[in-house]
Formats: sequence, C-alpha cells, structure tokens
Amino acid sequence: MLLKKYSKSYLKNYEQMAKKLEKVILQKNKTLKRLKVLDVGCFTGDFLEILQKKGLDVYGIELQEEAAKIAGNMLKRKIITKDVTELNNEIKENSLDCVTMLGLIEHVRDPKRTLDKASRLLKSGGVIMIQTPNTLSLPAIITGKLWPPYTPVEHIFLFSDKSLKIELEKLGFENFRKIRHFKTMPFSYLYQILGTFGPDWKRFLQPLYSVLPSFLKEAPLPFYIGEYIYFARKK
Repeated sequence: MLLKKYSKSYLKNYEQMAKKLEKVILQKNKTLKRLKVLDVGCFTGDFLEILQKKGLDVYGIELQEEAAKIAGNMLKRKIITKDVTELNNEIKENSLDCVTMLGLIEHVRDPKRTLDKASRLLKSGGVIMIQTPNTLSLPAIITGKLWPPYTPVEHIFLFSDKSLKIELEKLGFENFRKIRHFKTMPFSYLYQILGTFGPDWKRFLQPLYSVLPSFLKEAPLPFYIGEYIYFARKK
C-alpha cells in the first residue's frame, strides 16, 4: 500500500510526461496505436497504464518485488522482473519504438551498458526518453553540496546534460531535446521525502511546516530541483 501511495502522488507528473512523449513520437508517426514501448524501472506501472490508454503496446521492467507485483496485476503478462542488460528473448533487438527511463539511470551500476542495451532494443528512428537530475542545472550550481540529488546513497551516477548527450551520441542517437522537469505534488509529500533527499532542507523547513494549516500542506505544489527530461532518436 505504501508503494501504491508513493506512485499515486506522481500521477499528475506521469500524465504530463506522457503528453510530452506523445508529442515527440508523433513527430515521426501518424498514430500511437500499436507502437511498442518499454519502461525500464516501471515501478508500479502507472506511467505504462497512461500510455496504454493512449494506444501504445506497453511493457515494463521492474526489479522491486512488491512494485512488480502491483504493476503485473494491472498489466497482465507485460512486466519483466529481470535487469534490462540481461534480457535475451523476452524482447527482441530492433523491435521497440520507444524506451523510457524515468528516475532510473542515476540508480544503475553500469549506465553505459544500460544505455547500450536500450539502443540495441530500439528500431532505427526509435525514441529514448530519460528523466534524471542534471548536475549543471541552476539549482545544482546554486546549492552545491546541499543539492538534494547528491544525498541518496542509491544515486550511484549523476549526469550533466552534456555528459549524457555525449554517451548517447556514442550509441548513435541524434535529434536531442531537453525539457526542464517540474514536479507537482503535495507540500506534505515533498516535506516527507526530504528526509531522504535533503535532511538539511527538511530541518530548515520544519518551523514553517509545523505552523502551516492542513489545506496548505496538501495543496499541489510545482517545484524544480534541476531535473530534466531528455529525448533522442536512434539513427
């Protein structure tokens, strides 16, 4: 239930990202119907469910057992519980129209190998979508070592927009596009996750949070911490 509550807090963000992805895909395709998309690190499958409703043929990879079970119950026979780099015949190479990685690449132990596998799974002209923190973003530069994405120990690799573009170019991607990613969520939830992403910021906000009325704590709030969404096409 905790995981589902966590994913539901991101629904508005998933809907916004799905609209951005739809625009990029439709630049080269007349329709979304029957186009095949793989979400690597699909969590509880909410983003895939939104894409499925738009007509896409969706598949997901999720290694967290509880999250994969929730996603699998919603998207029958569509969820793979295997590292993307270890896929064999589950998904054929050159078969996908799109690969998405939302909040994933900073967590993997070998991002180059992960990106290489994504490239090999994509058809020529296929789209890769990556949402991740940008170490050259203005919030990162201003806050320095207090930048929230630096805090979690599970953030193994962090990229700048330039370094990520270099890695994708090596794999034959082109037509790059980047968009600042503003998240929308209740202030209460933002305050809660600062315990992981920025304990110093949580302590700083504690006096304010303690006196806020409940309706303000639960008000949806757009915020930007230096995350970007990157799109690129395989040559």
